[in-house]
Amino acid sequence: MYVQLGMLYRARGEKDAALRAFQNAVKASPKSSDAHYQLSLAYRRAGDAAKSKGEMDTCQELRRSEDAELEKERRELRQFVTILKDGQPATPK
Repeated sequence: MYVQLGMLYRARGEKDAALRAFQNAVKASPKSSDAHYQLSLAYRRAGDAAKSKGEMDTCQELRRSEDAELEKERRELRQFVTILKDGQPATPK
């Protein structure tokens, strides 16, 4: 919810309010890559390159973790479907 609020503030040109909203988004959901991404952009707009880079690095790390988790879920789902289809466990690849 804070991310959407920050985006609304940003659209209105209220940079300081947007920055605070994105900071609150990260505090409320520290594992949200979207919150870190938006906070990175807000810091960049505010001229704080160091904080922007730190948030972008965090965002990228979280996205890699999210992608790995998604791939794990896809593999498990494929294995489950194969078991249902064949009636026997699938061999891991």
